[in-house]
Amino acid sequence: QWDLVCDRKWMSRLNQAIFMMGVMSGAVVFGNLADRFGRRKIFIVCMVGECLSGIVNAFLPNYGAWLFFRFLVGFTSNGTISHFIIRSAHSTVMEIVGATRRTICGIFVQMWFAGGIMLLSLLAYFIRDWQMLQLAMTLPSVIVIGYWWFLPESPRWLLAQGQNEEAAELVSKYAEKNGVQLEPGFISESIELHGPKATKSEDQHSHRSYSLLDLVRTPNLRKRTLNVCFNWFVNSLVYYGLSLNTSNLGGDDYINSFISGAVELPAYVVTVILMERIGRQKTLSGSMVVGGIGCFCTVAVPLSRKDLIPVRTTLAMLGKFGISISFSVIYNYTAELYPTVIRSVAVGVGSMSARVAGIIAPFAIMIGDLWSPLPLLIFGVMSLVAGALALLLPDTMGKPLMQTIEEAEQLGK
Repeated sequence: QWDLVCDRKWMSRLNQAIFMMGVMSGAVVFGNLADRFGRRKIFIVCMVGECLSGIVNAFLPNYGAWLFFRFLVGFTSNGTISHFIIRSAHSTVMEIVGATRRTICGIFVQMWFAGGIMLLSLLAYFIRDWQMLQLAMTLPSVIVIGYWWFLPESPRWLLAQGQNEEAAELVSKYAEKNGVQLEPGFISESIELHGPKATKSEDQHSHRSYSLLDLVRTPNLRKRTLNVCFNWFVNSLVYYGLSLNTSNLGGDDYINSFISGAVELPAYVVTVILMERIGRQKTLSGSMVVGGIGCFCTVAVPLSRKDLIPVRTTLAMLGKFGISISFSVIYNYTAELYPTVIRSVAVGVGSMSARVAGIIAPFAIMIGDLWSPLPLLIFGVMSLVAGALALLLPDTMGKPLMQTIEEAEQLGK
């Protein structure tokens, strides 16, 4: 419609970059708001914003206005297809379930990413008009707005805010629905154990607000945050780079895109097994290495050999398989590496780092116009470096979620 081909091809890449700028901005804004006002409220606000922006985006007459609302879709959705609502729901899920169920519940939330990629590939194949496709992607969001009447607030967030009665009411409701008989005094003991303790610090006694600075205020958390952010950056760069590079593998674009999503489903199953068997740290590091090796192997297969297109695609999907595992791990892992009072902020900053990479990824693919193997070589090297650095992070397997910054600072010492 706007002739985004040939010498204007970069404008189609700009669209993806603008979207990711919106997601990056939303990661900071809504991550902080979720810690201040609760997961549930921000979840619904983002869903409404994503739905309205997406519908408007389908009817805009010019490219400039379309880009602006594309930014708003990324800013408000920062989750339905790109991470905040998934992240907000993810934080809620991680904070509701116990340590033995955190892995499988957290990964289950992310499995819908793969389903979305596969469904989008099918929709794009059958709906060739972009405006109708935009509506087909957006309108289902209306259903999720109904979560307002069903989605509970995170009891851990309530405890962190000193809202003990509301947290106790939720815990009692969960126990009743699961047919569990709580022992007398269980809730009051849990509040005393997990709630904010006045004796721990003057900050908690005053119930002060927490901010981005708390991620780097203490030495141990500072090093952890830098490492986590770099891993988020590399995961996003390689994940989106490989996803956007499917059209350069040869073969049918729609089939390649569908396979790119389908390969994530077994990756998530493997993630659950590995995280419970060998822990978060080794799973993250090993999967990053697998992703890097997949990128290097793909480069070794010449694109000029049409008979080797299936081999090239398979090797690229091996890289996508590895990076899908690491990307799913980093969500759970980050949530477990930080305490409740800054958990959403931490995941938000990690997500912001990932969005910076998402902005770069479309243009990183364009480097292939200079030398076709270069993007995959960059992805491979960065995956190996990030995998090595992940070994410096403390493992959190089987450990209870932390409530205070003091606990987080001591982790791994």
